[in-house]
Amino acid sequence: MPGAIPKPNFENAQGDAGDPGLVRYLEGRTEIGFWRLVVNLACEPRSIFKPNERRKVRKPFAVFIFTVFGLAAWFAWFNFIR
Repeated sequence: MPGAIPKPNFENAQGDAGDPGLVRYLEGRTEIGFWRLVVNLACEPRSIFKPNERRKVRKPFAVFIFTVFGLAAWFAWFNFIR
């Protein structure tokens, strides 16, 4: 029919990642991504002289996390448990 609206193509809506070239390119870029952002905020930079050594956690980040979890536990204790 000349006036009919074409049906949309939902082939990629079933969980297909999309263009394989783009997927390979983004998987090869290890410096981008949410998890990499969190790790870079939480840990000290990697030493160029000891690349296999574990990265140390930054002290301000650790204090912040303990404070947030402590406040959440305090809130839960006095409002729900007690």
